[in-house]
Amino acid sequence: LDVLWNANPQHVFSSVASAAIKIHSLDTDKIHSDTTSISFEGTYDDAPDDENAPRVVRGFSKDHRPDLKQLVFGVGTTSDGIPIIAEIANGNESDMTLNGRWVKNLRHMMQKDESEFLLCIADSALVTVDNLKIRKEAGIDIISRFPGRFGLETDLKRRAVEANCWEHLGQLSIIKDSASYKVWETMDSIEGIPYRFVVVHSDQKDIRKQKKLDRDIEKEHSKHIKRLEKLGKRRFACREDAVEEFTKHFAIKPLMYHNVVWNVQERQENVKRARRGRPRMGDVPSMRTSFYLSGQLMVKEDAVNAESDLGGLFVLITTLDDVVKYPARKILELYKG
Repeated sequence: LDVLWNANPQHVFSSVASAAIKIHSLDTDKIHSDTTSISFEGTYDDAPDDENAPRVVRGFSKDHRPDLKQLVFGVGTTSDGIPIIAEIANGNESDMTLNGRWVKNLRHMMQKDESEFLLCIADSALVTVDNLKIRKEAGIDIISRFPGRFGLETDLKRRAVEANCWEHLGQLSIIKDSASYKVWETMDSIEGIPYRFVVVHSDQKDIRKQKKLDRDIEKEHSKHIKRLEKLGKRRFACREDAVEEFTKHFAIKPLMYHNVVWNVQERQENVKRARRGRPRMGDVPSMRTSFYLSGQLMVKEDAVNAESDLGGLFVLITTLDDVVKYPARKILELYKG
């Protein structure tokens, strides 16, 4: 292992991969890349003696172990799934940074000149404003999941639902009960640069999202029904105070899936006596007017339906603008590959 490290593991891997590409005539025009994190038990130095060694440190844990230190692994494969590029990075390395570095160096790693076609297929960590600029400078085409951190993503989904002009693709796999797809595509721009977007609806994703939506609605109901019950026990001296208190509770952050139907109830109540003991003969109990809030949570049908319509959708972004050579079905097949 020491000898391997001294020889530079990255260089050794690249040499082996280059030899395999030539011997087996592997297609390296399309590279599928992905990253993951692997956690490690035990004690590790945050700063190893060798400055070139990746650091085992805490970062975003994809295996849901934030208590453990980790390393980040990046792998790029051919369309057949053969790994031909790889990198081990610091445990706190950002997927976005790693993807940007790969896109910048991909032509050199694949030993391709600027005139040769090269397509990188990756997850949404590839798509940042900076990485898209790097991609353009490197002359590399991409297919990627378009992330929700761009406001355009939700807008594209809504436009697809409103257009309701889907191309039905059916199943892409022969596996029983595999997902069935339909797509809608359009052109739009990011930072003034045009891209092609394919909005995809998956019936299986629809089912998963609907279950999550149902959980979110129930969670919101459970949380705020308790607030209403607690609020309903408070006495207010006048109607205006009651209304002001309700507004303070629910107007700052309106509920996503519910409306609150409320009213103010007026009651006549006995005033609690200041002194203990039985009242004297002839004492007339004092009365006061009190006001109480009562509220009922009602589901916002329009909001729920709109969220349900968007639930089974995801968006792909690509620089492949030849719709004849690369129709929407081909774009989806390449991404799913």
